[in-house]
Amino acid sequence: MRKIELTPEQTDYLVQHFGDMEKKELAAHLGISLPTLYRLAHALQLDLPGQLNKIRLRPDQLDWLVKHFKDRENEFLAYKLGISEASLHRLARRYGLQKSKAFLKARSQDGGRTSIYYHRKRDDGFIPKKGDPVRPGSEKAWFRAGVRSVDRIGKRREAERIRKSAASRAATRMNEAIRLRRGLPQLTKLRIRTLPKEAYAERYYLRKRGYILDNAQLVAYWTPDTLRCPRKEANPGVYRFEQAV
Repeated sequence: MRKIELTPEQTDYLVQHFGDMEKKELAAHLGISLPTLYRLAHALQLDLPGQLNKIRLRPDQLDWLVKHFKDRENEFLAYKLGISEASLHRLARRYGLQKSKAFLKARSQDGGRTSIYYHRKRDDGFIPKKGDPVRPGSEKAWFRAGVRSVDRIGKRREAERIRKSAASRAATRMNEAIRLRRGLPQLTKLRIRTLPKEAYAERYYLRKRGYILDNAQLVAYWTPDTLRCPRKEANPGVYRFEQAV
């Protein structure tokens, strides 16, 4: 790794403005990258913001971390540096360190090793593989063909599940109706009734007689092919009647 050296004037500028300038702007002014800026600031023992104040790596440790972070596991890196994995994550974010694509691809292909790394051991010492139930007994709640939920969880819990589901759906429908009344778009695809019940019955009747309905403006247009209803047109209800142009 090429070592970056600042001139005395640049060092004085870094010490003077590190605490009150945006770090990207400061790095651009000095002509260095953001990770290099933080490494130089750490070597100069400047006050770094946040939790990083609690973790101080030696320059040789920091150089080793920058070199090996991209292709080594975090558990191994934290062990070698004598810090926790949470502290390692904060250091990586601070210095802009990332894993290499080759390392991430290898980890994703090794499903068994990844599962062992991320899953906790059971009480009996068994480490589940990818696809195995992590919590003992959770397979009892899995779906099985021919087994109803009432048979699986019992009548009392099934009744409580249905009650909660109905209450949740009713609350969702009410919220959607309020949004439509206020002119806001729906958040779901539920069919919400925004007109009185009489309007839907009238809509069905007018469509059967051949009226062309504008549901947004509540207008029923008649044409020469429409089987007109003088009684409805003389006493309009929800829809008003006009001749189609």
